[in-house]
Amino acid sequence: MLTQAALALKCCESGFELGPTEVAKIECGVRCVTDVEIAALARVLAVESGEFFLSEPVIEESNPVPKGLLRARPLAKKS
Repeated sequence: MLTQAALALKCCESGFELGPTEVAKIECGVRCVTDVEIAALARVLAVESGEFFLSEPVIEESNPVPKGLLRARPLAKKS
């Protein structure tokens, strides 16, 4: 098991600046992930970038949002 801090350290060692706070936000779905970040994380974790995406959504009863999908940035609220 790789901790958030350990993943952040591996990212920094590979030249990709991503701190533990950003890792935590990505993990819980609060922060969006760019295509460049997906590629860098895949390289650091030695997996294909497609591994971050599920072929079929998994829906938990307590959380109806499909897991494994990247969240889009929220639309700006109209005033």
